[in-house]
Amino acid sequence: MAEEKDIIDQEEPLTAEESKASPNIIIVSELFPDKLTILPIQPRPVFPNVMIPLTFTGDKIIQTIREVTEKQHNLLGISLVRKENKENFLESELYEVGTIVKVLRVNPVSENVVQVLVQGLQRFTRTRILHNRTSHSMGSEIPL
Repeated sequence: MAEEKDIIDQEEPLTAEESKASPNIIIVSELFPDKLTILPIQPRPVFPNVMIPLTFTGDKIIQTIREVTEKQHNLLGISLVRKENKENFLESELYEVGTIVKVLRVNPVSENVVQVLVQGLQRFTRTRILHNRTSHSMGSEIPL
């Protein structure tokens, strides 16, 4: 019978000081933008580390998703609707806490419907709305 051998890494782990000094280590939260486009979702929130398909309807939301995937590194803020605006869903009241998600894939379903596969990355807290020019995107500062 062949003898099984353990694989032993001869390198010792880095100390906290060495980790901070290493130019090769990047903290993920440092890669997130200070401002983020936030989209409302219903009926349940998206959590970090979860991959989920979301369906969005409407030309304004589809245009926003297109802009995010083309210009903003595929990162979106997703926040659960607190109080729905029946006239304009994009202007619904949102909870202050949401999730930063990475857009992995956008699949058109019909002319004004897309299914978006996202992966939750990290929670954020909206500190203030920076603009709402076209009523389809909101910016926020993300304290990380």
